[in-house]
Amino acid sequence: MSVPSPPTVRPREPGPPVFLVPTEPEPPIDVDADIDVKPWEGSENCTSDDGILHNTVVVRNHRSQLARLYDAGDSVLLRGEVVLIEADAGCPSAGTVVRSNRRESLRIRLPRVIRRLQPNEQPPEPRGIRRDLEVFGIARHVASTLTLPVKIVKAQTDQSGKTVVYVACEERTDFRELYRRVSAAAQGRIEIRQVGVRDAAKMLGGIAPCGLRLCCGSFLKDFAPVSIRMAKDQGLVLHPQRVSGLCGRLLCCLTYEDDLYHTQRKNLPKLGKRVLTPSGPGRVRDVDVLSQVLRVTLDSGEIVSLKPSDITVLSPPAPVEGRQERGIEQPDHRAGRSHRGPSRQTDPNDNNVDTPLHDTSAHEPPGERPNPR
Repeated sequence: MSVPSPPTVRPREPGPPVFLVPTEPEPPIDVDADIDVKPWEGSENCTSDDGILHNTVVVRNHRSQLARLYDAGDSVLLRGEVVLIEADAGCPSAGTVVRSNRRESLRIRLPRVIRRLQPNEQPPEPRGIRRDLEVFGIARHVASTLTLPVKIVKAQTDQSGKTVVYVACEERTDFRELYRRVSAAAQGRIEIRQVGVRDAAKMLGGIAPCGLRLCCGSFLKDFAPVSIRMAKDQGLVLHPQRVSGLCGRLLCCLTYEDDLYHTQRKNLPKLGKRVLTPSGPGRVRDVDVLSQVLRVTLDSGEIVSLKPSDITVLSPPAPVEGRQERGIEQPDHRAGRSHRGPSRQTDPNDNNVDTPLHDTSAHEPPGERPNPR
């Protein structure tokens, strides 16, 4: 049996030479230099009315997973560093820097960054985390025992020792019995606080249908009103699973492009409008707002795709004149009543004197007419 010879490998032919454009050498990076996105020269004109100038950073709390502004003081922090910060309850907590230093003039007091944590240093465990798990389990057990239509979201203990139990409920519910039983079982100060389903999703966090983290749990601070009209304007499928988030409400991201759709739609005709195209008249069938393309159904049945500059919107037919001469009643919209023709009639036997309709005073003797007063 003969062994096949290996294929011959041809050497690669050299290509054309490549020349690099000479550039000036970059200055060496000074590690000890301050990073200032907004230089001090841009803030020399800041007055007392503009607030106090802060060296701010955005830090995401490891416990609440919420990102907010912090006062870094004189420290220069880079993105990704782990720092020790003042938590909402006043106790220290760990967080990760998600935006580096920036000079901002603010009128409010910001929580401060205490110090930078070293790589070999373990982030401190927040106080009361064991207490939170204990009260959370008690509240869930009591709520299921009382068969309340609520969802225990989380329990959080502040610096004073009071534990706040967050309860999500869509309707108004009496929590007095829940409060009495949880307080007796937990042996401490308890507060029951009701939140909405969107606030509950913001506290718990999760993965959105797009595959990213929830907007409310990452960067959104306030909830903007969302309507089903926004989904219709953007041409989305009006299915509850397609336009709803984890909270069961409409997606918050529907508001991001709503202004763009309103602006782009102003130059486009509405669906069903009669238009004139280079191929003849037709009617608008579909509108693609982002690509600015119209699909028009011609009178011949053909469907064509055109740009807005290639069509002309046909005006509606003018109203037919002379409708009153044919006896058709014309409504008087300004007076709020209908114009029914002349309200007086002419008697040819009364020397062409107009007599009002239903006026019986003309047939009464002169002495028997009633006094109008």
